[in-house]
Amino acid sequence: MARTAKDVLLFIPNLIGYVRIFLLFCFIYLVPAHYYLASCCYLFNVWLDDLDGIAARYFKQCSSFGATMDLLTDICFTGLMIGTLTLVYPNYAFVFQLSIVFLFAGHMMYLRASVATGNKTHKLDMRKNFILHLYYNNEIIFMSTIYCHAWFITMLYVLRFTQGPVVYFFNMGLW
Repeated sequence: MARTAKDVLLFIPNLIGYVRIFLLFCFIYLVPAHYYLASCCYLFNVWLDDLDGIAARYFKQCSSFGATMDLLTDICFTGLMIGTLTLVYPNYAFVFQLSIVFLFAGHMMYLRASVATGNKTHKLDMRKNFILHLYYNNEIIFMSTIYCHAWFITMLYVLRFTQGPVVYFFNMGLW
């Protein structure tokens, strides 16, 4: 039986993606004054990103729509978090702005390469590059890198607003 566009919209990973988009708007609303809640939105989004990929593979519900929504949500959320860091750490704005450029450019080049090679998914064949192959095909390395990056930039944000024992706890998270 052929899948319709309506079926794809209701795929479980896409439903998770809609929650991630909702969290993105919550983050935008919360980031100016509620750093803990904004941080929770961002970290929950990262966990849901992992979950939607697992669900897509488990339920065999991979789609171009879902892959595009996932990629755009990743870029927007991470870009917003790093953009927030440019505001709270103005002395390091150049470094954060540069990382936003690399974030967008890297994802767009990756997406373009996927399309150019005719892949049906946004995942490229990484067998020719050992490091990329290891990164994308070893779930522990892949997710550890993503979670550590998310934790690091979240802790940079939270540390800007905290004092006392909380700073010690979050410093432990950074180092």
